[in-house]
Amino acid sequence: MRPEGFKTRIERPNKLWLASFLGMVPSTGSGGIDLLSEEIGIELKCRYLKYIQHNYACCEKEYQNFPNCYPQRELYWAFLLYGLNKEPREIEKSRVNLERYITERVVKFVPWDFVQPFPVSYPERSGPFRYVGQKHLPPEESFHLFEQGKTKLYVPKDSSLEEMIKERSERVVVRHQGNVKTVTFY
Repeated sequence: MRPEGFKTRIERPNKLWLASFLGMVPSTGSGGIDLLSEEIGIELKCRYLKYIQHNYACCEKEYQNFPNCYPQRELYWAFLLYGLNKEPREIEKSRVNLERYITERVVKFVPWDFVQPFPVSYPERSGPFRYVGQKHLPPEESFHLFEQGKTKLYVPKDSSLEEMIKERSERVVVRHQGNVKTVTFY
C-alpha cells in the first residue's frame, strides 16, 4: 500500500483502539474532534515508529475552533507512535484488518495549548498547520506512565485525563522508575 493511503487508513484502527481503551466515543466523520467523553476531548495524531523524525501536523483551524465547539470539555492532543510487523508498502491494499499488523503503541497526551508556541506554517497544498516534533514533547518525568502489554500512555500528571484512566482501571499496580510513575492495568 502506498504510504500516503496507508497513513489515512491506519488512523481509524488507532482511533478506535484509543477510544475503546479510554472508554470514549470516537467521532464518526471529519471536521470534529477525534474522541469525546463528558469532560474530555482528544485530537489524535499518528506516526509510524520508523518515521519518528517526522513532525505531527496540528491543524491551525482545529486549534482555534475546537475550544469554541467543545467549551465544557478539557481538550488534549494525543501524539501516537505505532509499530508494525510489516512495512506499509508490504501490506495489501484490499479490505484488510490493519489492527493485526500493529505491534505496539506509545501515546503522549499534552494539554490543548501546548501547541500554541509553535509557529503557524502555510504549506502549498493544505494547512495552515503547527508542526510539533517528537523531540519537542515534554520529558517523560512530566507524565504518569500507564502500561498494558505493548501499549504505553504518557498522561500529564494531576490531570483530569489521568483521573479518568485511574477510574476505569479495576486493579492498579504502581511501581516507580526514577521520577516516572508506572501504572499497569490487569
